[in-house]
Amino acid sequence: MQKLPADPTSLVLGIIAIVVSITGCCCSPLFILPMALSIIGLVMANKSLKEFHQNPDAYSPASKSNVNIARVLNIVGLVISFLLLAYLIVRLIWFGSILNDSSIWDEIQKNRDNYENYEYDENDWEYEEDQDSIQQQSDTLVIDKIELEETEIPEN
Repeated sequence: MQKLPADPTSLVLGIIAIVVSITGCCCSPLFILPMALSIIGLVMANKSLKEFHQNPDAYSPASKSNVNIARVLNIVGLVISFLLLAYLIVRLIWFGSILNDSSIWDEIQKNRDNYENYEYDENDWEYEEDQDSIQQQSDTLVIDKIELEETEIPEN
């Protein structure tokens, strides 16, 4: 008795599709990769099961069991991928509705206008405060005593 053609391949594709969709592609458009892997694995598993039903004596029952498991894994991977697609669509619609809100754009334009029309002046309060603090620091500097002692340098 021999293995079905999709026995190892379909199983591996189903496992990879589930792992990739859960771990790496939950928030990005890369959910298409596990979706494609699931579809390919599911088609391969269904083809192999048709071959088994046409000639059940030629293939081992363990191989049929593996292909059934692979079929279930690929369906699970496909469902997870479709859920991720639906989540991405909802998220895009929600962010699109937020960005479409005119009050946000009005606020952005107001802030931009305020920034562009602001004139810097030397008499800004921050500048004056810095000058005052420098002046106060220089006023508090006191030197009590400096003693210089004159010494003679011996000539050779």
